[in-house]
Amino acid sequence: MDLWTFLPLCGIMIVSAVAEPPVPKDVPNDPFHYDYESLRIGGLVFAVVLFLLGILIILSRRCRCKFNQQQRTGEPDEEEGTLRNSIRRLSTRMR
Repeated sequence: MDLWTFLPLCGIMIVSAVAEPPVPKDVPNDPFHYDYESLRIGGLVFAVVLFLLGILIILSRRCRCKFNQQQRTGEPDEEEGTLRNSIRRLSTRMR
């Protein structure tokens, strides 16, 4: 089974296992009664599933981050060479 189909199924099973049973019919329908406990548990389960999905996306290396690339200024690039040449080029800029 593929990991991307397995994770949503696990999330659905966890939410259904944690969900509370339905309210009995003899309880009056109060519009100002909120079930904060099940809302909190559902939110935590949702957060954990999103967190794990984010970790899996990062570890899968399918998402290429582009923040390390320099923006082009329109000037021609300096010739690329060996590591020694780039160190020399950087040291002359600092003077």
